Amino acid sequence: MMSKPMFSPGALRALVSAICCAAAWAGAGIGTDAAAQSPEHPIRIIVPFPAGATLDYTARKLAPLISRELKQPVFIENRAGAGGNVGAQYVLRAPADGLTMLYTAPATLVVNRLLYPKLGFDHTSFAPVSLTATSPFVLFVPDSFPARTFQEYIAYAKKNPGRVSYGSMGVGTASHLLLAALNAEAGVDILHVPFQGSAPALSALLGTQVDSMTTGLTSTIEHVKAGKLIPLAVTSKERDPSLPDVPPMSDFYPGLEPTGNWFAFLAPPKTPDETVQRFARAVRQALQDKDVQADFARIDIKPVGSTPAELQAVMAKEARVWGGVIRTNNIAVE
Repeated sequence: MMSKPMFSPGALRALVSAICCAAAWAGAGIGTDAAAQSPEHPIRIIVPFPAGATLDYTARKLAPLISRELKQPVFIENRAGAGGNVGAQYVLRAPADGLTMLYTAPATLVVNRLLYPKLGFDHTSFAPVSLTATSPFVLFVPDSFPARTFQEYIAYAKKNPGRVSYGSMGVGTASHLLLAALNAEAGVDILHVPFQGSAPALSALLGTQVDSMTTGLTSTIEHVKAGKLIPLAVTSKERDPSLPDVPPMSDFYPGLEPTGNWFAFLAPPKTPDETVQRFARAVRQALQDKDVQADFARIDIKPVGSTPAELQAVMAKEARVWGGVIRTNNIAVE
């Protein structure tokens, strides 16, 4: 006598369907996480500025070390345009699988949304990964300028309102916002002269077409050594090891928030936390490399290596500080 089947045809079909559905869900979850960790799947680091800039340089120094830590290929892809917005938007729309990362500077994430209300994204649109490095800005004057200290510079500006000029990298850039904050805090009227980028602004400073400028040491250190540029103050909280005799601006005006340039990794929104943490750990480990530390020090960049939460706090503070400066001074990009 034949035994009765354990399941009726209808029940059997339901069971098979449930098993297949569960397998599909499990496969989907494994696929996303496995893709981020699979040696066959390379990770793309999107740099939203041209090759050769400081941001790009640091990315290319870190990429092979991150690759070694993660045991999978990592390569750099430059997607420049619109002040970093093109590359950022590309990452914003990328799959949240851990295979596309944004490596950028504060303007792209914090400042641009304040200047372009229709931009549609800011730092909160991405998953924070790790703050990699910081570098202070330095206030410079040419050697012909009648001031050798920050105090003398401010005193001269007060005696000559509207006549001391300051070259920036453009309207709404960090160098412009720093001047706006300094004018307000010190009670001076230093004339803003915007340029299209750092190179023409620096050229104008060296040619004494403008009296002052705030920028980094990377492009100016040789001019400082040659005596062509005089550093008056740094924007960091503490003195910079490369310029131990140059004081922070906040020593004289505590209302000036210490700031500077910084670089960070971010992931597309909804990237799994485990994937984010894994990449952040690899970044922190890469920044421990002695050669990387030496290379960064040579261009006056301080390695950091933060957690995602620490990066989020930094970006929130920057948004608060620069948002206040932009609103108070009615700064807009036409």
